[in-house]
Amino acid sequence: FDVTVNSRFLEGGQISGGLSAGRTVSDNCVVVDSPQDARDGYCKVTPPWSAGTQLKFMVVYPLPFDVQTSAIYQNSAGIPITASYVVPNAAIAPSLGRNLSDCGAAATCNANRTIEIIRPQTMFEPRLQQLDLRFSRLFRLRGTTRIRASLDVYNTLNASNVINMNTTYGPQWKDAVQILSGRLLRFGAQLDF
Repeated sequence: FDVTVNSRFLEGGQISGGLSAGRTVSDNCVVVDSPQDARDGYCKVTPPWSAGTQLKFMVVYPLPFDVQTSAIYQNSAGIPITASYVVPNAAIAPSLGRNLSDCGAAATCNANRTIEIIRPQTMFEPRLQQLDLRFSRLFRLRGTTRIRASLDVYNTLNASNVINMNTTYGPQWKDAVQILSGRLLRFGAQLDF
């Protein structure tokens, strides 16, 4: 479900945004063509409502001296935390009493299986909260010539949420591969003539 708001306030201010929430339940417990999906115990995945909930708002407001300001706020779920454990044939064969089927008749088998340790969509990184600001002013020159100067501040809160991580269980498990870019200031100008 979605809830959106659009409104004007005071003298020239605008606000818009809303809340979006939902979830998708995946149930592969009775799949005729892939019975192995039902054996891992994670064939039915029901994520929490918070995993599919986003809040976004934008505010635009004019300040004195013809300065235009805007702010964009986003709040969304963190990435899911998973743990994949890679088990070699050498560790599986003694309890199975044979090599993995991938090995065939090979004398030496290097096959392995990947096992998910954490039930999917049950653990998440902290929610991502980002605030971006913009200040701009239009300067009129001769005739129809204009210059719009702007200052943008991205990730004003300087959040450092993890947006990609190592999911293979071991010493580097959960090491960040990519984080949200740090606070960034950008100056710009646009010339219209």
